[in-house]
Parts: sequence; structure tokens; C-alpha cells
Amino acid sequence: MSSRGRIMVVDDEESITYLLKRVLEAEGYEVLTASNGREALEILQDRPVDLIITDYMMPEMDGLQVLRKLKEMGKLGEVKVIMLTVSDFKETLEEAINIGVYDYITKPFDFQEVIMAVNSAMKEDN
Repeated sequence: MSSRGRIMVVDDEESITYLLKRVLEAEGYEVLTASNGREALEILQDRPVDLIITDYMMPEMDGLQVLRKLKEMGKLGEVKVIMLTVSDFKETLEEAINIGVYDYITKPFDFQEVIMAVNSAMKEDN
């Protein structure tokens, strides 16, 4: 079975990363995971992805910092980003959109909501 695309899931909560990986793989996607922004950036140096799903609040480097770094590296235009957040994201939503966030989902989330957002983002590339 060929992959529908490659997705990076970045979240410091291992259970969320694990469950998203399982759900997205069941949908036919290849899924890479990272537990923080620095790890994600290291992986993305050598393994390009079509979509990044990243938590907003993480230790060391939050989701917006990851986006800023990807933009500096010239990689943000090549990939869509869905941001996961438990906080009231509205204050930083405008900045996130200006940096390159395609969509955001508030935790706790329904996995069907994530699948719909991912499928929508991936369709735009095709």
C-alpha cells in the first residue's frame, strides 16, 4: 500500500503522539513523530514532510518557535501546519497564521476532526 503522504506529529504528550500516529497510519499516511520542537527540526533536516501537526505549548521550543525556525530554514512554504492547543490560542492566532499555520485544533480534540483537517490540507497539495 502506498502512502497518501508523510506527516510529522510533534507533541510532548506521548499518548497524543502515539494515538495520532496510529489513527493517521490507519488512514494511509506515513507518520514521523517527535516529542519536542528541537527533535522535530533535526528530523526535518533529512526527511521532508507534507504536513506538520504540532502542539503549541511544549517545553524548550513552542509550536510558534518551530514555525519561525522552519521559515528561517526556507522550509515553511513547502509544508502545511496544523497547530494543536489547549490554551486560548486566539491572541496568537493572527501571528500563527501570518507565520504559516494552515489550521488549528483545540485540545481535547476528536480524532475525526483531526482526520478531516489533515485530509483537507493534503488535498490542497494535489
